[in-house]
Amino acid sequence: MTKDNRNNSVNETIVEAAELELSEATALALLRSELALQRTLLAWVRTTLALMAAGIAYDKGFQYLHDLRLEAGTAWVQSAHVVGITVIGISTALLILVSCSYIIGMRSLTSTRTGSIAKMLPTLLAALLVIVVGACVLIVLVVTG
Repeated sequence: MTKDNRNNSVNETIVEAAELELSEATALALLRSELALQRTLLAWVRTTLALMAAGIAYDKGFQYLHDLRLEAGTAWVQSAHVVGITVIGISTALLILVSCSYIIGMRSLTSTRTGSIAKMLPTLLAALLVIVVGACVLIVLVVTG
């Protein structure tokens, strides 16, 4: 084997190793991005749950005060009900928008490699559950209000 053939062989090995390291680095970067998207969506789920709970507490708490004022004869207009329903509606709509953003982000990441969309399923189910709960609470508050 000549010196040129040996150098070419070494150069090819170095290039192959660099390509392998690049593909591993790319895969890890995509994984970090997927995990960041999931963390962001779950943080929004937590935030919208807190907003929904605040809306329910605001509505029910001030409804109790309104009922006490009705008994005392000093009742005000019951605007707290509208505020509670508005907060729950905004939090549900916000979660729908954030879920759509998550789907778009994950699709763009998985289109760059041969990945499965099924990775999104648990996170999306959590968001969908909160959306359904928010919609149910909103309907109940509107109907009973």
